[in-house]
Amino acid sequence: AMSRDSQTVAGFRWLLFGSVSAFVAAIIAIAVLLLVQQYRQVEQRIATTTQNLSRSVTQTFDGLIDTIDVALASSVADIEHRLANNEVDAASINAGLMDRQRVVSLISVMRATNEKGDIVFGPDTPVPYVNIADRESFRQLQAGTTRGLFIDKPIIGRINHKWVWTLARRIERPDGSFAGLVYALVEIDKIREVLATIRVERGSSISLRDSERSLVARYPESGDTFFPIGEKYSSEPFLQALARNPESGTYQSGPTSVDGVDRVYSYYRSPKHGFIVNVGMDIETAFAEWRHQAWMTGIVVLIFSLALLGFSAAIARARQR
Repeated sequence: AMSRDSQTVAGFRWLLFGSVSAFVAAIIAIAVLLLVQQYRQVEQRIATTTQNLSRSVTQTFDGLIDTIDVALASSVADIEHRLANNEVDAASINAGLMDRQRVVSLISVMRATNEKGDIVFGPDTPVPYVNIADRESFRQLQAGTTRGLFIDKPIIGRINHKWVWTLARRIERPDGSFAGLVYALVEIDKIREVLATIRVERGSSISLRDSERSLVARYPESGDTFFPIGEKYSSEPFLQALARNPESGTYQSGPTSVDGVDRVYSYYRSPKHGFIVNVGMDIETAFAEWRHQAWMTGIVVLIFSLALLGFSAAIARARQR
């Protein structure tokens, strides 16, 4: 009888602890599944946020560039009209350039050259003339390979000695021959100011690159320590993403980002002007809340499991007695 009682108690103990262990395992599995689901939701939120922001910033700069282009086209039309009527008057042309410059706040200065590349029109034009015939914008417009707006890579201006982004249009004589160009300079600091107004989470970054991937501006500014203006450096994950889709995409930088911060980036290329906006969100910051929830869930499940096992042990001892 004693042996049968011992067997009954042992069987009950195994049944009790087996049931409790299965229940605890089920609770842990449910908690893990919920955490995995939340992790994927955070991943999706990061991707969606960066994708939407990259498109939004691109649209913003598309609008700004279009506004600058209207000012350039108006100046070209004015100068071409004067050339056609032999009414080239430096004072009037300068006044027109300055008026358009004041209307578009992003423009630092507007100037115009002759067919040799000498800067002959614009405010505070130095004498002897400064020549920009070696600039890519001048060479392309002179050759006629670009007939509309040309956006040059970031350069240091020869008159203001600041980093600038150049946007230019070709001037033609009545016979269609090249007569110079009108260009607008946008200081990189002003572009940074535009980027700084965009609300992003802590640790995020926004960069503007030209069509050749040269850095135009980046926010926050501290990134320039690692990635100078005009540089074409791109991380391997970014290059791979561009190879898959040159127009838009999402990728994770890992430690290859210019400042070593692991981010999820989304990029979007302007269909109209070719520049690229790249928005990155810091993974550590983005997953901070999820990690907190994971720790709290783990602690709650652990406490619950230990309490349940302890309660089961007490029942087993009472059964044995």
